[in-house]
Amino acid sequence: MTLLDKIKKHYKHNPNNTRSINYVENHNKYGFVYELEKFFNENNELLYPSVALDELNLRKNGKEYSLNDHCKALILSKLSNRQKWQRIEHNLDNIQKIFFNYDYKKILETDEEYFIKEIKYIKCGSQVTARDFSNLHQNIEILIKIAKIYGTVDAFLLSAPPSHIVNALSSTKSDLKMKTIGPALAWEYLRNVGIDGAKPDVHLKRILSSDRLHLSNNKEISDDEFFDIMTDMHKSTGKLYIELDNLLWSYCADGQAEVCTAEPNCHRCVIRKYCSKA
Repeated sequence: MTLLDKIKKHYKHNPNNTRSINYVENHNKYGFVYELEKFFNENNELLYPSVALDELNLRKNGKEYSLNDHCKALILSKLSNRQKWQRIEHNLDNIQKIFFNYDYKKILETDEEYFIKEIKYIKCGSQVTARDFSNLHQNIEILIKIAKIYGTVDAFLLSAPPSHIVNALSSTKSDLKMKTIGPALAWEYLRNVGIDGAKPDVHLKRILSSDRLHLSNNKEISDDEFFDIMTDMHKSTGKLYIELDNLLWSYCADGQAEVCTAEPNCHRCVIRKYCSKA
């Protein structure tokens, strides 16, 4: 089932949502969202089949995430740091083997240098791999600590709004701060275990900036401003953060639509009327 199929199913089974799924042009500042939906409906192969949305639906349907599941989510979020997701996705089977099917006990028994070496061997490393994975044991110990305090890691994640959980995992003032995990990777981790959210990555920050869709007066958007924009978009459109994230990311990313890239392909853009470059 494609993302758009899932979106349509969501609206069909949600009696509280009165917005039609028909692609009627919306003239407010977020009209581009519906035009992107129309674009991807006509070019479905360019839309990334969102793993985050799959996980969100699994959680809604009652999935409980084990400590191993949380280790997997954390590891994949670390691997996404400064690396094209396409390369990670193509190596998921190899990555699963490297990390012993994400068995946290076996991971803790294994020297972190082994993981760093194997990640680089399958060409999934980046300039920050050694830094990010030299702290893997410490971060897993934090997950274990959380499970002891709250009963399960899932219970902790559901104990407060997601933004508060992100702060707990990424703020230097928090006793649960994970090493080398900032807000962007904390959001990626939460999304990997079925929590709705948007990741402030380079593609989304760029397309929302004053240089593109001009939803900010700044060319460089801070994480806080990014979340303010995404929250307003979420409330105005009634869409999940994950849906909005995936539409925008797919429009920009390598291997997907590749329209609003660092060097934009404006001649192919279907939302140019909203853009500062038009």
